[in-house]
Amino acid sequence: MKHENRITFSGVVCDPPRYNPSAGVLNLNLRNTYEAKNGAEYTTYIRVAGWGSAAAIGDKVAEGDTVLCVGRLKKGKKWTDRDGNERDGGYEINAFELDIIDAGGAPLTASPAPTVGSTDDIPF
Repeated sequence: MKHENRITFSGVVCDPPRYNPSAGVLNLNLRNTYEAKNGAEYTTYIRVAGWGSAAAIGDKVAEGDTVLCVGRLKKGKKWTDRDGNERDGGYEINAFELDIIDAGGAPLTASPAPTVGSTDDIPF
């Protein structure tokens, strides 16, 4: 198997992407907001790093676009915030494939269904 650690998901770009020709970083909202027992709402966000051809969509994607991501799950690096508190880096995705599902928030449209009783589309 080429990629044993593989994850596929879609999410909404929630910050302007940072990219150059060989690498890019997106922060995605995974659209799974839930309410905890205490009434607080939580939303899952994940950082996605695209390399090579996966970074090529960086100049085409914008905040609010829905993106399909295929990559490997990786433990993020620990970091220190401004107040000196050490923070867990959580998880991030090293993407090897990124595709825009619906640019600009436009809904995906299916091709119109053929009209019942129409014989114009019959190939014989």
